[in-house]
Amino acid sequence: MPLPGRAQQWADVCVHGVSSDSRQVQQGDLFITCLGEPKRQRSYIEQAQANGAVAVAIDDTQALLLDSSDLTVPIIGLPNLASSQGIIAAKVNDFPSQQMALIGITGTNGKTSCSQFMAQSFAHLGLACGVMGTLGYGLLEAMQQGPNTTPDAVTMQNHLGVMAAAGANACAIEVSSHGLDQGRLNGCRFETAVFTNLTQDHLDYHGSMQAYGLAKARLFNWPSLRHVVINFDDDFGRGLVNEVAPSVTLYTYSAQVSDVQYVDLGVLSLVQHSQGIEATISTPMGTGALSVGLIGRFNLSNLLATLAVLLLHKIELGLAISALNSLTTVCGRMQLIGSQANNTKVARAIVDYAHTPDALEQALMAAKEHLPSGKLWVVFGCGGDRDVSKRPKMAAIAERWADHVIVTDDNPRTESNRQILAHICSGFKRMDRVLVEADRGRAIALAMARAEVDDLVLIAGKGHETYQHIQGHKHHFSDHEEVLKAVNRETSV
Repeated sequence: MPLPGRAQQWADVCVHGVSSDSRQVQQGDLFITCLGEPKRQRSYIEQAQANGAVAVAIDDTQALLLDSSDLTVPIIGLPNLASSQGIIAAKVNDFPSQQMALIGITGTNGKTSCSQFMAQSFAHLGLACGVMGTLGYGLLEAMQQGPNTTPDAVTMQNHLGVMAAAGANACAIEVSSHGLDQGRLNGCRFETAVFTNLTQDHLDYHGSMQAYGLAKARLFNWPSLRHVVINFDDDFGRGLVNEVAPSVTLYTYSAQVSDVQYVDLGVLSLVQHSQGIEATISTPMGTGALSVGLIGRFNLSNLLATLAVLLLHKIELGLAISALNSLTTVCGRMQLIGSQANNTKVARAIVDYAHTPDALEQALMAAKEHLPSGKLWVVFGCGGDRDVSKRPKMAAIAERWADHVIVTDDNPRTESNRQILAHICSGFKRMDRVLVEADRGRAIALAMARAEVDDLVLIAGKGHETYQHIQGHKHHFSDHEEVLKAVNRETSV
C-alpha cells in the first residue's frame, strides 16, 4: 500500500507490513517509532533500516530533533503519531476489524473468562473466533503468548490482520484501562462492548477510582458500536447504562435471582454444587436451562455476558444455551485440581488469578459455596511495585472468608518481599489462623499437606502464569505444577 497522509511525498514507496519494534521489522515494513530521546530513536531506526524497513514514521515534533544524516530510509514526520499509529497500522493491514465482528470486553475482573467463553461458544457453533488478552492472542486453537492484556496499537492491528487472513468471523478482545488510556485500541472498529465490573485495581497508574472508571467508560462511546452489554449488578455499570447512545442496542444482565425483572438477562433459579452451576435463565428470546461445570456466582455473571453477546449476534437461544453448556474451565480461572471421588487422600485445590480485593473475595465466596463440608484454606500474596493500599484489604478479606490463611510471595518484582508481606499482615485482626511462608512453592506444599481430605485449598493471585518476577528476573513457576507436585507427594506417603 502507498504511505498515508503527509507521507505522499514518498508516494513511490510501498510498504508490505508495519512494526513498532525495530527488532521485529521485516523487509518491506514501515517502522513506527514514537518513544525515546533522539539518540535512542536513531538507534532504533538504524536497526529497523538494517532489517529491511522501507520507511520510518516518527512524530513530527521528534523529527525536528532527529539526526537523520547517513540514514537512507525515508523519515516521515507525522502529527500526533502516538494516537494515529493504530489507524495507520489498520490501513496497512487492510482494516482487519472491518472483516470480523469485534467484541471489546472491559472491567476489573472477568475479561479473560468472558473472552474465552465467547471464543469457545462461537467455536462450538462452527464459527472461528479469535481472542486477544491475558492468556495470549490468536484463534482459539492456536493461541500464542503475549506480554500485555491489550497490546500496543501496531501489534494489535497486526494480530487482527493475521486472524482476518485465517478466516476469523469474530474476535473477543480484553480491553484494559491502560490500553484505552494510551490509545492502543485506536484503529479498531468495535461492534460490541461488554462491561463486567469496576473494583479497586491499577490505582498506582490511574490515581483514583474515578479516573479508572472514566478510562473504562471510553469504550462505550466508540463510534462504531452497535451493541452494548452491561453488568447491572455493578454500581458503575448501572451508571454507565445512562451513557449508552439511543442508536445502540443495550442488554443488561444480573446474576442475582431477585433482580430478574430489572434486566434483559436474569436468573430465575440457581443451584450451586461441587461440580458446577445449574440455573434457569430469562432472556428477551425466552428462558433457557444452564448446566455448566464452572464454579462461582461470578462465573454465572460471565456466562450471562457471553449469552448476551451470542444473542446480539443473532444466535438462536437454544443454540446459544447449548454452546454455554459445553464450556470448559479457563486456565487459571477457578481451575479445580483433584477430585474427592478419585483421590481419597488429598484435599482438592483451586488455582485462580484473583489478585484484587474484589476478585479474592469473589473467589473465596465461590469456593465456600461449593464446599459441602470441611475447611477453606487460602494461599495468596500481592504483587510488588503496584498499588499498596489493596494489600491490607486483601488480608481482611482472606481472614473473613477462609478458615486458614497462608501469606506468601506473588510477583515481588523489584520491591522487598518482606515489605510486601508486612503490608499484607497489617490487615489481619489476629494472626492465630495465619501462616507466613515467603517461598510460594513451600507455601502451596504446606497448605496441601495440612489440609484434610474434605478441605478445599484456594491458591490465588497467579492463575495461568508460568513465571515469578523477582528482582528484575523472571523465574519459571506455576501454581498448577506446584499443586500437582504436592498431590503426588501426599499420595505417595
